[in-house]
This record gives sequence, structure tokens and C-alpha cells, in this order.
Amino acid sequence: MLRNAHRRFTAIAVAVALSAPMVAQAEEAPVALPAAQPVAVNEVREDPRVAYIGDRLVLRPVGFTPTKMEWVVDGALVKTCEFPNGFEASECGLVLDFPAGTMVELVSYSPSGKRIVPLVVTDPAEGFGFAGTQQTTVNREVGQAITLRAGEKLPAESSTIVWRRADQVLKTCELGSLEDVEKCSYTPSEADEGAIIDVQLVYRSRVVSTLTANVGTIKPVPGSDVPEDGKQADMYVPVYPQAYARTGHGGSTHTPTFDLSHDGRTFERQPAPTGTTFEVLTGPATVDPDGRLTVVAPKEKKTGEKVPVTVKVTYPDGSTDITTVEFLLVENLLADKYDPAYEQGRTAAKGKTITVHQVEERTMPGVEYTVVEPEGGFGGWLVGVDKLTGTLTLTAPKDSNAPLTVKVRAIYADASSDDLTTTAHVNSGNDDASKYVPSQAEPVIAAPGESRSVTPKGTLPGSTFDLVGDGGLEKVSVDKATGRTDFTVPADAKPDALYLPVMDVTYPDGSQNRVATPVRVTSLAQSAKPAWEKLTVAFNRSAEVKQTGTVPEGTKFGLSESFSPAGWHVRIDETTGRLTATTSRDVNPGATLKIPVVVTYADRSQRQIEVPAEVVKNKWLEINEKLGSSNVDWIAIAVSVVVSLVLSLAASRYAQQFVDQIKRQLNLR
Repeated sequence: MLRNAHRRFTAIAVAVALSAPMVAQAEEAPVALPAAQPVAVNEVREDPRVAYIGDRLVLRPVGFTPTKMEWVVDGALVKTCEFPNGFEASECGLVLDFPAGTMVELVSYSPSGKRIVPLVVTDPAEGFGFAGTQQTTVNREVGQAITLRAGEKLPAESSTIVWRRADQVLKTCELGSLEDVEKCSYTPSEADEGAIIDVQLVYRSRVVSTLTANVGTIKPVPGSDVPEDGKQADMYVPVYPQAYARTGHGGSTHTPTFDLSHDGRTFERQPAPTGTTFEVLTGPATVDPDGRLTVVAPKEKKTGEKVPVTVKVTYPDGSTDITTVEFLLVENLLADKYDPAYEQGRTAAKGKTITVHQVEERTMPGVEYTVVEPEGGFGGWLVGVDKLTGTLTLTAPKDSNAPLTVKVRAIYADASSDDLTTTAHVNSGNDDASKYVPSQAEPVIAAPGESRSVTPKGTLPGSTFDLVGDGGLEKVSVDKATGRTDFTVPADAKPDALYLPVMDVTYPDGSQNRVATPVRVTSLAQSAKPAWEKLTVAFNRSAEVKQTGTVPEGTKFGLSESFSPAGWHVRIDETTGRLTATTSRDVNPGATLKIPVVVTYADRSQRQIEVPAEVVKNKWLEINEKLGSSNVDWIAIAVSVVVSLVLSLAASRYAQQFVDQIKRQLNLR
């Protein structure tokens, strides 16, 4: 009965948070959802599904790409996501930090309709306790077994039970089913006499319930001098990036990442275990809940000196790490040094997409761009940004003439930032500017000091062209009748730098368009061809794939700083590009991932390449499933049969040798 109950639970849990177009992913584990179904033009509402407090739901498409998604919590809209460049899972996650019973609705929109998936937030410890009682504390004697019970809503596959006596872990059970809860019993020995035994239920690295068993006479609870378990502290190492502060002022760090030791390997840039806390022990700094440090530099310190800050990291199991972050004092932060800006005055025809470039700073190291969503939304515009270059793609609404002002935040390597804005307008739809949009989307590739010319495509005879800005190029001129642009790239131009001369096009009916011609300087990144085959990872195992393309000497490989997929541990060899991935047992077969590899060449030009990865069934588990009942360990039986055959053959061989020896002895006599 319990097995059937577990199967019913699994059918629900595996379907958490899916509407037809997407899959929901919980913390450290993708949650497989039903296959896409045809969506009617009208609204479709799915049956409610179970999700758990603390789950982090991240979506990915199945079947078709949604244009917009909304998260609604108890009837209130809390988050809206629009996807101008296709579905981007990392942009539309939600942490279920709500009380049990909260109703969360995931609403997805597509050109053909609207689908609603209700999620009922559930306590992951519901139904967990001691067998035979509703109490959370029981009294037991030495030799008397302590057994547990679990309700059908307990997410067994993502949970662990830990038995503790003070500072010592007595027993740990990784749960694969609800039946494993009943099997995870403990019988106190003489060493437990008079002790307090705690039973912790850990769901996705977070303690969600603690039961207490008193064995005989209760001894005093150990004090603070008891050594810590150190389990997670032995596995994780906190890593802060280089920290900077402005002399006489202050500065901040990025959120720390963690190096994780697993199966003899070290996986870099992993997220902190859920429930990890941070505390400043020494130094003039404060720390955010996610570990981000902000320091106030003492006035007596000078440029070039360092301000040390000591941070205590406490993991969910109570073990700790101590790390020191040194803020290097600089005269100016990178935000003070650079002044990026977008091209202005761009227009788009209704329903059409334009590209808006960052034009003022052509080479800024270690910057990442993100769109700041306005409170009122984007007014029907679809907005996307390239995180590495800052290039915006803006798609105008089909049924509105309202302009859009976009704010983009540029975050530098020292955690300082700049906010950039640009305003795009909508053409009326009936004028020449809407019908004839000159395009120069592909960049012109030119070497430093080289002179080139380019003519825009898609223009209307009778139009006139006027230069607005040279974009940093030299000797720029525009033919007023054809739009042909002549220019020379500066002799000191850096590899991969982008230049954007801009001109206005005036059509015969008086309407106008503004067009930028991207000119990119030659670099190693443009000729190199790094490549990886698809990375196939067996369920709950490790796998690796080599870089097989052609790259010049001095090429370095890394992972995007923002890459931290739940349930996946990925690292890359800096010099060879070899990728290694390990998945947790919660990442189900069929789960896929795109690994963002950042390739840096000797001339400091960069490219980001996405390497596909997929989890497949472990071959032995697949054989076991095909053989039949999960109650029978067919693998163990098969191994036993093989061993028995080998032993039988060996026994037969030695028996025959013994008989032959007796015959020889008799013949001698």
C-alpha cells in the first residue's frame, strides 16, 4: 500500500509546475513535466500540482516557446517575464518562500492561447514523525528500536534523514522512496545511554524538521566547545572574486561562489548550499544574506593598500568555514573610469525588431549587462540584452505607438555599476520609414588602420543620407544620395573592438530612420573554431567531453560567472577545454542543459559558446527496469549467478585434478 502511495506521489511530484510549453525545475533537480499538448485559443487550466517550500522553480520550454509568463501568488501578480529572443529559463525563476497552503499559479501565454498551472505550496516535512505517535519527542531505552513514519506528501526522492547524538552523526539515509523512511530506523546502544538523539529531515540541503529521542537518563546538552561535524565545510570552499574599494570611500564584491569536492574532483563556481549564512567577524564591512560584501574604506588607508575582511560561512549542517577577503584600494572604481552609453533615437516598425548597440566604450573588461525591468512592464515591447556585449534587441508592439525607455545595468568586475538608458520609438506603420528599413546587421570586419566602405541595404530610391556620428572611426564620410559610408579603422584599435558610425535616412515622404553600421576589428576569436560534442551524463554519474575544435596557442577556457545550474556540478580545464559534469540523484534522465563556455584568446578577444548536455539512464538501471519488478534486485541476482558459475567451474576443474592424482598414485603401487 505504501509503495502504491509512493507511486501516486511520484506521479504528482514529477509533474510539478508544468504547463504545455515548459518544464519546472526545483532546487538542484529538474522536474520532468507532461509532454506538450495542443493549446486551445481560449484559457486552459491544469489540475493543481504539489510543490514544496524552498523549491526554486526554473522553467524551460517543451513543445513551443512562450512569449510571456506570469507568477501569481494567492491572486497577486508577483513576477512577469517576456521573451523577445526566445525562452530564457534563468530569467523567470521563482523561489517558493511561502507558507504551506499558498496557491501559486504559473500563467503562460502563446500566440494560440493561455495556460494556467496551479501549484499548491506544501511543507516538505508533512507526515514525517515517529512511528505510532504524533509527538515530536519520545523516550526510548537501550536496545529499543526507534522507527519513523512518513506521509504521502513527503518528497522522499530529494530528502535525507540524519541521526545525531550531540556532535556525532550516527546514521544517514538517502531516501529514494517513502519505504526508505520506514527502513531508516535506529536502535540505541550502550554508548547512547542517557543521551539525546536528534533525527533531522533534510530536504534539498535544508533541515526542515527535527525529532528528538531521549535515551534513558538525559545528560546535559554539550556546550559550544563541542567540535563541529564539518561535513559540508569539508566539501565546500567559499571563493570571493577580487574585491576593490575606492580610496576614502567603499566598494562591494560579487556574490561568492563555492568550489565543491565530489568523487575526487573539484567543481568550481558552484552556488552556496541552500540555507548557508554569512557573518562578518572582522573588518569595516557588512554582508548581505547571499554573501555579498560591502566595505567602507578607512580614510587613513592609501591607494594600493588592502582592507581585510574576515567572513564566517555557516552551512546548513552547522559546520563552518572562515575566509578572508582583501579589498584592494584604488583611486577610481571601474564605474568611475568608464562611461558606456547606447545609441539614441532608434525607431522600429510595428512588430519589427531592431538592434541597439552600446557605442561609447568599445573595450571594457569583465562587464555584465542586465535589463532593469520597469514597474509598469515593457508596454508590449519585447526586450532582450546580450549579457557580454550589452547589445539590445527591441521588438515593437503591433498594436501600440508608445515609445519605450529601456534601462540596462552594466556591472563591472569590481561590482561597481552604471545604468544606461535608451529610448526607442514606433513608426506609424503606413509611412516609408516603416516599409523600408535599411539594414546592416552583419558587422564589417576590418583590421587596424584599414580603410573600407559599405552601403546599407533595403533603402528606397529618392532617400537622402546624413552622418550623425562617426562612432570612433577615422575619415568617415557618407554619400548623401546612396548612403555609402567610407571610413578608416584607427591604427591602435584593439582586437574585437566595435565601432558604430550612425546616419539618418530621410525618405521621400519626409519620414526618417536611423541606422548604425557595426564595424568590428579583426581578432583571433573570429577565426578560431572551438567545438565540443554533446555531453551525455549517465544518471547520478560523471562524464566528460574534450574540446575538439581548432584554437590558437594561448587560448583559455572558463565558465560564465552567472552559470550555477541546480543539481549540476560542472567544471572546465582552463588550458585544454575539457568539460566535466556530475549530476545529483535528483536530476532525472531526460534533463538537458546548455553549458556557457567563455573562450578567451591570446589577444584578449572572447566568445561564449553553449555546449549541450543531457542526462541519460544508467545502463544497469535501464536493464533492471526492463527485467521487471522493482521488488527484485535483478542486478544482484545476475551477479550472483555469474559468481556461482565461476566457482562451479573452478571446483570441477580442481576435483578432476584430484581424481587424476589418485589414479597416478595407484598405478605407481
